[in-house]
Amino acid sequence: DCDRGIHPSFWERETAAGLDLFLADNPGHIVFLPSQRDDLGVAARVRSYMKHPRRVTALDATLSPAQLFAVLSQCDLVVGMHMHALILALLANVPVVALSFDTEIEQAMQRTGLAAFTLDIQALDSMRMAGLMKTAALSQPTHMASLAAAARHNARLAIEVMGSGVAQAVTPESIFLLARGIHKQLSHGHTARL
Repeated sequence: DCDRGIHPSFWERETAAGLDLFLADNPGHIVFLPSQRDDLGVAARVRSYMKHPRRVTALDATLSPAQLFAVLSQCDLVVGMHMHALILALLANVPVVALSFDTEIEQAMQRTGLAAFTLDIQALDSMRMAGLMKTAALSQPTHMASLAAAARHNARLAIEVMGSGVAQAVTPESIFLLARGIHKQLSHGHTARL
């Protein structure tokens, strides 16, 4: 539920306006991928507020994580409100802009060095959103390469620690980085050495 402290029509209308501004200068199509019960209603309302509704599709199906990853990996940019969509997009090396309604999303974006690409829905501004979308699409691929290198390094360190028999506290961040590093190695034709 994303209406904490703010009327949903405010951020839904600002999101629609931001998407319209982005579409005005960029070719392409917007696809809403629902993952929670209320997502289809939100997608329908946002689409109804848009000037370019013909360039928007809302999938009316629940996707498995593997299916969601496959769809997100084909996107040029992901604007997400749910943690799993943002993580899967990052794993697929797709630029992201996060619409945040809680600190968990903000913290995850900070950990990946992408805090500048986080918008709080309580203060959402359509022009800022469209600008961040454009900047993300242009600048994040370079950032993603450095994240992938760091993840590979962290994965190697994690494998060494696991192999040494030394028990270490495993944080969600280290699991994320390990998974990302292994995925990057495998997606670039490298063999994971365990």
